[in-house]
Amino acid sequence: GAGISLKITDKARIVDWFVSYENKIPHWQVTCKNSSNCSLHYVVKDKNKILDSGTIACTSEKVDFISAAVFENWSDSSPKLYELSLELIDSEGKRLDFESRKWGARTIKVDNLRILVNGLPVFFRGVTEHCYFPLSCNAHFDKEQYLEDLGVLKQAGFNYIRCHTWCPPEEFYDACDELGLYVQTEAPSVYTFEEVEEIFKLIRKHPCAVIFCEGNEKYIDEDGIKRLEKVASLLKKKAPGVLFCPQEAIR
Repeated sequence: GAGISLKITDKARIVDWFVSYENKIPHWQVTCKNSSNCSLHYVVKDKNKILDSGTIACTSEKVDFISAAVFENWSDSSPKLYELSLELIDSEGKRLDFESRKWGARTIKVDNLRILVNGLPVFFRGVTEHCYFPLSCNAHFDKEQYLEDLGVLKQAGFNYIRCHTWCPPEEFYDACDELGLYVQTEAPSVYTFEEVEEIFKLIRKHPCAVIFCEGNEKYIDEDGIKRLEKVASLLKKKAPGVLFCPQEAIR
């Protein structure tokens, strides 16, 4: 397994955050806790070069803001990544919490029968990942191993992976971000809406995560349609940069 890590923070902390890129504008959405009288300081870097930075007052525990840097697009042919960091500071400038991650600028939408990535039509050349790990039995947490294994697929000409009825660990998505592989994540066969919301919070951080699919070969009755509508609405709200696929192989 990935083991357990323990992060010690002050009373105030960053609970969750991601940056969406609708209309080619970086939209930061941050959730904090006990953050009254605090500020968020953000930095956008391309390697060692600072492209943008700023400080935003925490007027509530949910903070939304726009940053202004100009980015190169992330895609399967050019998986350009930037480093984003977020620091929670108190009124005296003391650091209370800190987060950083890689991020790619990518838009996606459907135009009739075409999928447009960054406004350009893309042909998805895909493979299916059935959560098959013969050495570890369960999915492992070794990013370098994912880079090696998935790199073979990329070298063979594939640019898309369908994760059949499962959600990989974050190290899988990190590797796909770096390699330039599009990923379709799917809900498990049986799930709760709380579980899919946690999946959305994971995949929305990664430019490689382009599609979420509700399931595989399920019967669609009236209750099923209502379930699909609820999942689609939740995805649009929680992960606006990800497309929704109702089913694989609808009966």
